[in-house]
Amino acid sequence: MPRLPTNTPLKSEQFSIQSWRAMQRRWRVYPLLGAGLVAGVVLVMSLLIEHSEEQREIDRLRSDITTQASQLRARIEHEINAPLHLSFGLSTFISGNPEFTEDQFARMTQQMLRVNNHVRHIVAAPDNVVRYVVPLKGNEKAMGLAYMHHPEQRDSVLQIMRTGKPMVAGPVNLVQGGQAFINRVPIFISNEDHPRYGEYWGLLSVVMNSTTLLHATGIDKPYPGLEIGLRGRDGLGAQGGMIYGKAEVFEHRPVLLEVNLPGGSTWQLGLAPQQGWHHAVWADSNLLRYRILGISLAVMVGIMAFLWLTHLRRLREQDDKLQLLACAFEHSAEAIFISDAENRIIAANPAFTRLTGYALPEILGQNPSVLSAGQTPTSVYEAMWMSLEQHGHWQGEIWDKRNNGEIYPKWLNISVMRNSKHEVIYYIASFTDITDQKRNEEKIRHLAHHDYLTGLPNRFTLHQRMAEDIRQAKQDCAMLAVLFIDLDRFKPINDTYGHEVGDKLLIEVANRLKETVRRNDVVARLGGDEFVVELLQLGHVNEAAAVAEKILHRLGAAYHIEGHELYTTPSIGISLFPTDADQADTLLKQADTAMYHAKAQGRNVYRFFNHDMHPISELEDF
Repeated sequence: MPRLPTNTPLKSEQFSIQSWRAMQRRWRVYPLLGAGLVAGVVLVMSLLIEHSEEQREIDRLRSDITTQASQLRARIEHEINAPLHLSFGLSTFISGNPEFTEDQFARMTQQMLRVNNHVRHIVAAPDNVVRYVVPLKGNEKAMGLAYMHHPEQRDSVLQIMRTGKPMVAGPVNLVQGGQAFINRVPIFISNEDHPRYGEYWGLLSVVMNSTTLLHATGIDKPYPGLEIGLRGRDGLGAQGGMIYGKAEVFEHRPVLLEVNLPGGSTWQLGLAPQQGWHHAVWADSNLLRYRILGISLAVMVGIMAFLWLTHLRRLREQDDKLQLLACAFEHSAEAIFISDAENRIIAANPAFTRLTGYALPEILGQNPSVLSAGQTPTSVYEAMWMSLEQHGHWQGEIWDKRNNGEIYPKWLNISVMRNSKHEVIYYIASFTDITDQKRNEEKIRHLAHHDYLTGLPNRFTLHQRMAEDIRQAKQDCAMLAVLFIDLDRFKPINDTYGHEVGDKLLIEVANRLKETVRRNDVVARLGGDEFVVELLQLGHVNEAAAVAEKILHRLGAAYHIEGHELYTTPSIGISLFPTDADQADTLLKQADTAMYHAKAQGRNVYRFFNHDMHPISELEDF
């Protein structure tokens, strides 16, 4: 084999040059094959780019639709749950006052009708038969409706009785016409024979206009290019019938969200493009341009352009997101602040300054504990830090203090941000002032346990207090007395001068009773012109008689109301613990019996109960 000269290329260089020249020859010999190969590579790459972009557009579109669906779901849950929160106070009132009057029911429901525009009317159905409707006008046909005999409503009522939980039924075709959602709350009365829930009394139904409620959620407003469906009649979720929209929406791979309803039931919300996902992304995206560009340009230029444009797009998206987050941070109605890993505040928005009174320079670098009012239990903070450590978020109610020293309740949400090493880098907190919410809740609780006219404890609260006082008296071996007071000839005053004068007279009677007894004694109004006084820690029965004498004298004095000089006297019946009985109900019945005997013996007197007294039924004419 001849020796190669010193300037002969290496074998690898020879192979490369020869291969390139061979390829050039093949391209010259087979031009169609070379063109087809390049076209095939370009086509494959353009299809890959096209498919990737299409999937990304679908993901983006699903993300956008999911955001819209989440907002719509939040509005639906708010509009549905708001009447339920208002109805809790009314259900508590009915549970404690099962013998309420139509007038009391009407007064208690007026606030709910004023507060919520979707409430069409409110119904109380003892034993599942409609007996109370407010307002009655336009709903007369609903009176006397027996749910158990109504095929459209029977199943939902049975479900409530079985679970003991509230639920939203409907849309239901009302007997008086129209469709409505019915927010039903079961009412149970405390009873020793039913220790778990109590004795089933019936249902409280808040009937909501389905048209105005759905309109308030915004579900019926135009959503360009989208179809919306809502299903789950009677809270059955995906198994329930359609509530709004077409059933076909749920056949096109929609974005699905569960709408949480009272009692744990759900509706299902679905959103999907009208003409399908593929058509939607092709109609609104740049996919066709990418196809033309991929076919027109060389493979490497196309790949580099695609990577570069993708990189720029991502940078723009990140910048847009940062701007959006900054805008949301600055303009949020909720107070927001961010603290570092050492829990030092590093940022706060204008709403934070408005709610706390602290300017940004005052709060930067401070620990959020400077906001504390010192009234939140330590256990709450311990649970908060445990939740942040284990779950990365926490929400709850705490009491804080403004810069001016004012103490207020707030609802606080905290989330933890960690790095790739799972180390805490930031705490993000937002909160709102819930002073008004707490005040409204307290008003509703007060109405449920006190007489709406006089502010005295009502029958329900009196029974609870008497039971506690009797237990304490048993432990202390003490005596207590129950004075049942009924105003003599109050009805003629009410009929002659009107209910407004009668109400003011009852208020004055309540004030005089409170002034007559000691601070630790109990004064309650049972209803009408009936009052009860519970005297505690008595040393002798004569003390009860002395108080009764004071009440006779005090209540018998003239009442000056709206220019009228009015007179009424009390008839008082007295029962004693432990002499007469050791149960609250029995003591009340005995005092009531003694009161009727006082009326029978001429009124304006008091009588102690004894077991020889005739039953009340024989004295009702008095």
